[in-house]
Amino acid sequence: MYDFYFKMWNDRKERVKHKQLNFAYYFELLEKLINCFDYENTPDGIDETFLEMYLLMNGTAGITKSSLDDKYVCFAGSYCGDLNEYGIGKSYVGATCGSSYEYEIDKGGVVGLNNRLRTGRNNLLDRYSGLLANIEESMNVGIINTRLLDIIECSDEKDVNQIQSINEQLKRGELTAVSSKMISIFDENNPRFKKLDINDKNGVEKLQYYSRFYEDTLKRLWLESGIEITNKDKSAQVNVEELHSFTNYSRITIEDMLKCRENMCNDFNALYGTEWSVKLNHLFDNVSSEEDGVLNDVSRETLTETETEETKETEIKESEVK
Repeated sequence: MYDFYFKMWNDRKERVKHKQLNFAYYFELLEKLINCFDYENTPDGIDETFLEMYLLMNGTAGITKSSLDDKYVCFAGSYCGDLNEYGIGKSYVGATCGSSYEYEIDKGGVVGLNNRLRTGRNNLLDRYSGLLANIEESMNVGIINTRLLDIIECSDEKDVNQIQSINEQLKRGELTAVSSKMISIFDENNPRFKKLDINDKNGVEKLQYYSRFYEDTLKRLWLESGIEITNKDKSAQVNVEELHSFTNYSRITIEDMLKCRENMCNDFNALYGTEWSVKLNHLFDNVSSEEDGVLNDVSRETLTETETEETKETEIKESEVK
């Protein structure tokens, strides 16, 4: 079912250093973007998941009557035919697994846009999936290189195999018995026993920076995607105006994407007499939900704390004046 995406991925996989991990992050991030919008009264035959993937990956999607039955169908395609005053085709062409389609826009079908630029999010997902994959690789390498265990140098292969066997059993949580000969190997006065000190024991303290870098990278990604992620500790370092600026900046993209999807639904309703609609996922609500008692806007808590502190300072100054 993901042939469309595998093809697009294969077109550029050769330049991806860590393809498997990159690929996993790519679809994990794509999954989040797919669920940014909730559709209601979706016409029969239109798969909302595929529609969102076509919009996010291709930038545009065609929607028309299916040639196989009385239902509707969506697909990734491109503009074609005569050009309008801005050089954009007045028709749309594309194909599904069963049929090919070409029609005049707003007469034989409609075209949905991901945003006003008619661009997908391929570059964004590709860039950040690669960055997150590399950060995770760095974290794994950092963890390995900061273990507080010395590497044992043995005098022969037999000792190597015995010590390796012990290490493997210990990693599996198994207890093992050792011979007196093996115990003597670990005697520091034994000329057969050496330790290689290649581990950075202070590196454990640096692992927190990998984690912070990972979180900040995710915040950058979602900020560019129109999704604001706030952290209580992080937000406490910025003032109210800065938080509002971040919120406004992040909303520009998602509001543009929502508007384009609303236009798509309205054009479809005008052509086929349906009542299709779309809205943002309820998790975007910036007010507390009375139904579930959950405060969806994390930044609201920080703002409340900041405003409370400012109020206390004002009261103290007023009391001093009096």
